[in-house]
Amino acid sequence: MLPREVRPVLQERVSERVENKTSMTKHRHPPERHPQKWTDSPSPISYGTRERELVRYLFQHQGERFSIRNYSHLQGIPRSTIYHYLARLQRQGYVEKPHTGNHIITQKGIDYLDLSTPPVQTPRWGCRTESLSTHYLKYHLPILSSEFHESLIASVQPDSHTKNQLQNFTQYTIKWDYASIQINTKQVVIHVHDIIAGDVDEAHARAFLVALEAAKKLKPLGIRCEGMRLQMAHYARIESHLAKTLSKMDNRYFLDLGDGEKFWIDTSLNYEDETNSPEFRKRLDSFLLDMKNSSALLSDVDRGRKDIDKLVEITYNLAQVATNMTLHHQLPNKKKEDVNEGGRPEYIG
Repeated sequence: MLPREVRPVLQERVSERVENKTSMTKHRHPPERHPQKWTDSPSPISYGTRERELVRYLFQHQGERFSIRNYSHLQGIPRSTIYHYLARLQRQGYVEKPHTGNHIITQKGIDYLDLSTPPVQTPRWGCRTESLSTHYLKYHLPILSSEFHESLIASVQPDSHTKNQLQNFTQYTIKWDYASIQINTKQVVIHVHDIIAGDVDEAHARAFLVALEAAKKLKPLGIRCEGMRLQMAHYARIESHLAKTLSKMDNRYFLDLGDGEKFWIDTSLNYEDETNSPEFRKRLDSFLLDMKNSSALLSDVDRGRKDIDKLVEITYNLAQVATNMTLHHQLPNKKKEDVNEGGRPEYIG
């Protein structure tokens, strides 16, 4: 208990501290307000996205009135997001709106997504529910000679083109719906957009045809190239059960395969298991397909490994016994030398 004469002094000091804190708060500089940075607009439509599913739905329900509300309940997507998708598709010419409130697919949308013919029924590749999505396909073409000029770009009728003034040269990028061409000083890079196929070989064949179609545009541009080489690509299984399983352990599962090859899962839009190695993609698909069609269990494999280890050990022991018996029968019998009492052989005088 404090004495009475000390209490007023303590109360004055406490009040002074409170006043000082209040004055400091009033005269403190306001926080700086930074201008809001808007992100870039979403990338154009590509295979394997929700926009593609929306266009497929419009194709399958031609002649019916498209209800955004019903589609929102069906897919579990907010209506505002569907409006955004439809606006993007309209700008690209894949969807049109001739009547108020009704969207229909155009011929351009049908041709772009190749929906006019039913997809080929392929066997399920192990843990997947969709086809193989191959993207980031880059074909490099060395330039032999070039008479390229910016005024020639209009002759190939691109959807858009950009000019990038770099330190040592000017880079031009010419874009279409199916591919884009990047013109550098010594080489041309053809970027093929997403290819949907059943396996790696089919994806490579279809992508090569698209790249050849884009390479035909180089002649009107005054560019002659020699050879075409696939530099890189990504191979992803969409809606993969393998990716769903791995995401429960680590939502950003990543595996380094060495020599720049990698395996990872992507959960940004769908559950996808993805790799940049075509060989690993083939081996993984083959393994998953074999595991799906086989009734064997992993525990059987473990038991088989133990049995094989025992057989190897028994075989090794039998081989040692056989070797020892062979050596025993092949060794010559040593003749005993006759030694006299002096310890010298008889043939020594």
